[in-house]
Amino acid sequence: MANATEVARVETMVHRTLLSPADASPQVRAQYLQSGRDWGVRRSLLYWSDAVDIDPAVLLAAPQLHAECHKCWPKCWWLICWSEPESLKTWRAYNYPHVAAIYWSLYRVSSRRLPQLATAKTADWYLEAAVRTSLGMYTHGGRTGGLAQWGLMGGTVFVLILRDLQATLAEATHAGDLTAVSRWRPLELQLRGAMAERVAKWRSMTFPFGSEFPWDSTGYEEVHAWLRAFGYYEDAQSTSQSILAFVTLSPHWGFSGSARRYWDFGVNGATSIGNERELHHYAATLNALPLVADYEAAPSRLLLLRIAAAATLGALTTIDPESGFVSMAWHGDPSLLTRDAYSADFGCGFFGATLLARSTVAWHEPFGWLCALCDFERAGSPLPALPDAPPATGAGALPRVDVVPRDAYRRRLYLAPLGLLLAVEGAAIELARLGEPSGCVQLELRAEPPGTTRATLELELTAVGADPAAGGLSVRCCSASGAQCTRRAGLAVTPARVEIELGAGGVARVDVCWA
Repeated sequence: MANATEVARVETMVHRTLLSPADASPQVRAQYLQSGRDWGVRRSLLYWSDAVDIDPAVLLAAPQLHAECHKCWPKCWWLICWSEPESLKTWRAYNYPHVAAIYWSLYRVSSRRLPQLATAKTADWYLEAAVRTSLGMYTHGGRTGGLAQWGLMGGTVFVLILRDLQATLAEATHAGDLTAVSRWRPLELQLRGAMAERVAKWRSMTFPFGSEFPWDSTGYEEVHAWLRAFGYYEDAQSTSQSILAFVTLSPHWGFSGSARRYWDFGVNGATSIGNERELHHYAATLNALPLVADYEAAPSRLLLLRIAAAATLGALTTIDPESGFVSMAWHGDPSLLTRDAYSADFGCGFFGATLLARSTVAWHEPFGWLCALCDFERAGSPLPALPDAPPATGAGALPRVDVVPRDAYRRRLYLAPLGLLLAVEGAAIELARLGEPSGCVQLELRAEPPGTTRATLELELTAVGADPAAGGLSVRCCSASGAQCTRRAGLAVTPARVEIELGAGGVARVDVCWA
């Protein structure tokens, strides 16, 4: 969970290293990764030059790097020892999702809790920066003729940014805030229009899952997310079916849920012994995102849930439990079977694991009731026998049992019989009491980080075409905790957001009920 100290470090990086001032001179711009004028993201802050090549301090500080660059400079291979002009180029669309994700994350920790964790800029500033970076990817990335024509690793963040932008615009419109509407509406039109052009390109292709390299399996994630966002569910299904051709369940933790992936150790790894299988490389979690989205749209295929859970947990094994060091992947060669010593693209996989993290309550033959990445419990008494029949509808859709989340964040709970995803910002779900009171789920929340006084609960009906008004969903707070909701009305949109005041000790008990 984020805390104020960690967020402050990220903000320092953003404003001192990431984004240049809009009026920066070329000399000042060269000190930053991204331009505040045109929102282009350069290829790298690291470059080589004649001056660097003869600098004894560089030789002393980085002897291996100096040896590699010195022997080829100034005619080095395209992948290493770039000149400064090469490092300043902004066409590589793959560099933009990570930057946009930083701004979007700072927006979320500013807008979904009190006190706000990001303080250097307002939440709206970070949202606009995320939107403009998304647009920068499209314009600098060649629109539908350059790398922007492919699905990008972590590109799901662009979908999330558009969704939050549209929610912000809807709130401003409802409030009659003309200044905010005039700020957000043009950006919404631009971003939606740019992504619609990419979607149109993908729909014109038989297999729109390509990448800059033909052997990559990285384009599926964002393609699937945008196809769903624009309502092309059959095309999205073909994307996830393609993923199932190379991501399967196996009776081995290293292979189960791990995308079929090779080659990256030769480019980014500390150790390379040939075209070796990579276990729980970032493609594992990114390709699991479409599978869990399809599962939650129609929660009948247990295979999808199992693969997603395996990918989620597999990604966490790349973190050394003693040192905290993060690895790009496990070496799959039987002579190694160890974490690689370089982190490389770990962040892409961790992004996927973070979006995947959730507890899921479902009923599937032949197992009956399942709690994926959670436990069924009953405090103070033996665990009751759970029904062995398929769930009923309405108030009887869930068994009377407690759910204790065991995923890494304890912020999301998916209730498959209801098609309902509950997500919390600013608090963790310590316990979910199903069926008590009847027709409700009672969430016991605790502030994360400690000191948070207001959290946000988001409710989303995930089934395709779900009508929140027909489900009769409502939220209320239990008076026993002293917590109060600022809005208790029935939910007419999906996803819907409810602010929750955390009571004494940073706790709240919240009922989510349905007709």
